[in-house]
Amino acid sequence: MSPRSLLESPAAAIVVAIVSLSVFAWTLAIPSGAGFSYDDREAIVGNPVVEGAVPAWEAFRRDYWHHYEDAGHYRPGATLLLRWDRARAERPDGTLDPAVFRRTNVGLHAAVLVLLGLALLRMAGRSRVAVPWFGFGLLALHPACADVVAWISGRTSLLSALGAAVGLLASTFVTGDPERRRSDAVVAALAGLLGTGLALLGKEDGVVLVVALPIACAWMGGRRAAVASLVGCLAAVGVVA
Repeated sequence: MSPRSLLESPAAAIVVAIVSLSVFAWTLAIPSGAGFSYDDREAIVGNPVVEGAVPAWEAFRRDYWHHYEDAGHYRPGATLLLRWDRARAERPDGTLDPAVFRRTNVGLHAAVLVLLGLALLRMAGRSRVAVPWFGFGLLALHPACADVVAWISGRTSLLSALGAAVGLLASTFVTGDPERRRSDAVVAALAGLLGTGLALLGKEDGVVLVVALPIACAWMGGRRAAVASLVGCLAAVGVVA
């Protein structure tokens, strides 16, 4: 395989994700005795949804900080993921191992990179332009990402980005073929609904996808696809809100 064909293959996105994992592996080496950072403890300890004291569906009825004071943060996806981690992190003596939560963060970062990389590859293949690996590499490795990867509470941004990556990848399946306008509209609407919905369940800044995903669909399939994507995005906002 030539260097150019390698850069234009799905393997390239996976390689970048692996390199990023090696860079952020230091977060997994933080001594367990170091405990939690900043408001990690507040998000986990004393939160009845995370601790399993109430049914999991309560995450969809409560503010992210309800156990302290409602702050207008609706993040059920993040709450449920913390609940899943906490169930696995409890030690025999009743204390929690923060490394379990950090491993999930690193895995989320890698998943975002793989999905986004695949989306960029598909978009580049459609337009016959080079994949913007420099910008993608910055996202994967830049120190500015350290807070959302190493900081457990920062996973809300990772979940929002995961929804964006899912929506963008789904948008690349819009063909732009005039004979497939109806199926393109369905794909675009589902991309908007799924991507925006997943992003909003992680963090409220996922609302930016109401603009971003229709633009992507317009580029892939024209005005009809953009409108369908917008309808899907707004439907997700209506359901989550």
